[in-house]
Order: sequence, then structure tokens, then C-alpha cells
Amino acid sequence: MAHHVHEDELTELALGHRSATAGAAARHLRRCPECSAELDSLRAVVSAARAVTPADLPLPPPQWVWEAITAEIGG
Repeated sequence: MAHHVHEDELTELALGHRSATAGAAARHLRRCPECSAELDSLRAVVSAARAVTPADLPLPPPQWVWEAITAEIGG
């Protein structure tokens, strides 16, 4: 199949946004396993990103780390 759904359009669809070409993209996705698989992958990334909570975020290093870095570089 020569014309696939553009990556920007797949990204918008994965994010749940609808565009002017959503109908054409949906028809193509029903026939194209490559584009459908790419959309599934993008949806998995979006789902994982949306599931992140503040508890998942890294903590800043303690002050002694910054002090050690400063001492090491001679600041």
C-alpha cells in the first residue's frame, strides 16, 4: 500500500484527538496492519504516560550530592 497514515496523524489519533482526515485514516487502519500496529504502539505509550503518578517521578538528589559535585569541580 503506497500511502500510509502520516505519523503526525497517528500520534493525534493515539492521543484521542480527531482530525479532518480521521475517517480516511480509520478506513486505512482497517486495511493496513503496519499502520494499525504503529497506532497500537503509540496508544500503549500514551496509556503508560498518562498512568504516571507523582510517586513515579524521580526524587532530587540530596544536598550532599551537590556539595560533593561542587567540591570535585572546585567550585
